[in-house]
Amino acid sequence: MIRIIIGIIGLSGFMYGFYCQEKAIKHISKEKIAELKDTSILCRRMPSKKVLSDEGLKYYKGFCVGAGIFVTSIILIVIISQFIKN
Repeated sequence: MIRIIIGIIGLSGFMYGFYCQEKAIKHISKEKIAELKDTSILCRRMPSKKVLSDEGLKYYKGFCVGAGIFVTSIILIVIISQFIKN
């Protein structure tokens, strides 16, 4: 039962991270892009912090939090599964 609850929390973290990633893409600062010498960082799915506006940086932090929750839930499920086997 606890694994299901942790799994649901992990999936919600994944969805929140994905949502923040999609929103961050829309908040790229044109002024910061003009200052760049190397534009290869713009080809990624998640833009670099160097080109995000202040609003985009908030979504970037949300993406990191969501990804952290997702990874933590996977690790917790693996650890709990090992204890239940024994």
